[in-house]
Amino acid sequence: MNIDLRRWGVDRLSHFTLRLIADGVTTREAFKRWRGDESNTRDMADLFGYEQKPGIPPITVLVGVDFHDDLGLVKYNYTGVAHNTLHAFPEGWTPTLRLCRGIVFDREGRLVAHAFPKFFNRGEHPETMTLPRDRSWTATEKLDGHLGIVFSCQRNWHATTRGSFDSPSSKLCADIMIREHLRRKWQATVAPDITPLVEIIDPATKVHIDYEGKSGLVLIGAYNRVTLEDFPHDRLVKLGHQLGIPVTERYAGEDLDALEALMDDLSVRGREGVVVRFDDGLRVKLKFASYINLMVEAKLSPKYLMQRIMSGNAERMIKNLDYEVLARANEMLGRIMRAQLMPGDAKAKARYLHGLVPPEECTAYYRTVCREFVRSLARASDDKR
Repeated sequence: MNIDLRRWGVDRLSHFTLRLIADGVTTREAFKRWRGDESNTRDMADLFGYEQKPGIPPITVLVGVDFHDDLGLVKYNYTGVAHNTLHAFPEGWTPTLRLCRGIVFDREGRLVAHAFPKFFNRGEHPETMTLPRDRSWTATEKLDGHLGIVFSCQRNWHATTRGSFDSPSSKLCADIMIREHLRRKWQATVAPDITPLVEIIDPATKVHIDYEGKSGLVLIGAYNRVTLEDFPHDRLVKLGHQLGIPVTERYAGEDLDALEALMDDLSVRGREGVVVRFDDGLRVKLKFASYINLMVEAKLSPKYLMQRIMSGNAERMIKNLDYEVLARANEMLGRIMRAQLMPGDAKAKARYLHGLVPPEECTAYYRTVCREFVRSLARASDDKR
């Protein structure tokens, strides 16, 4: 995401912050009430540059807001609804919404912490379908922990994650960071305008990769909250030295085709993948096939497969699974696709899909996915006529 789009999005979010504070919205509960007003929804959509087309959710359910009372801060994060529904509506990922990935403002609308904007896996979004060969790039190791957002506020350093100021991972990041802060005297050596972004590696943040009990921070990115500069890897190395923490490793190769081919090497184990950063600000995630297998096996369910079918990447996600897991996935896919041939209206097809999971798993969110899937089947049928 280039600097001009980020600058525009930051400006929109600054205005949105001022609007919320002017309306007395200083808690998550107050925001839930605020977004129930239709005029507020329209104003929010305008600020976010968001057009609610048929079948697409309103902007108010795509953005979560968190507040830090002591520091007077407001943080934005896209919701699970955005993550799970906008694959079918990629234009819904406006620059402003993409910035809602842990970005922090004070109550005067000043940017306090600039986190990574939302970026996508290879083939997941129109901008990542084909990687550009005419731009310079660097690739760095993608680690499998939690993102920590480190920022200076009121003459002290603080840490959060993209979801909540008081999440367990935020507290863990702060505890680790404070140890380094005291040892390295960050306040005297690191400019307060810098937002270091770190991977929190700890048994408590394990996702799929086992780092053998290690606990610490790895610098994976940084932004200047005033100039909005996105630090290249050589700047990260210098910043990591100042912070006293390791920096994510850079891929040594220079051939993008070779890097893409490496991702399909099933012999590579115990690694998630790489992040490719192009000189125009585009970032793309590439994941090893072995990691995708771990991820799919852990998530394998009718809900997950319906979401992958709607995203158009179901075949790619399951093709390298171990035989037993692949058989289970194909059986689920067969049951899911029977909905296409069933008699009855959309409600009947959705009810059939409800029956693919135990009653306790048939949550409101699962039923929403079923409805969206049935609509996607109808759209695909219409397109063939």
